[in-house]
Amino acid sequence: MRIGFIGSMASDVGLSTLRGAQIAVDELNARGGVLGGRMIELVTADTGDDVFEGIRAYEQLAETERVEFIVSGSIDDVSLGWLPRMVEYQI
Repeated sequence: MRIGFIGSMASDVGLSTLRGAQIAVDELNARGGVLGGRMIELVTADTGDDVFEGIRAYEQLAETERVEFIVSGSIDDVSLGWLPRMVEYQI
């Protein structure tokens, strides 16, 4: 199972949220995965603290990386920019 993480890799909030997500993934995988033993792969996308880069990052996770779920640790102008993509991709 591929899960996407989207956030600014240049900010403390983005990096600390990514660390938390990776810890959760590692713990779940160590316990045998999810949904009947599916291992989780965490795929990251950097928003660069820019609205347009954030939209591009979301599209990359959805179209290129083909993730099933996307998590983020912030609500700001950048994340508000990709909200229409959430509706479009249903991820």
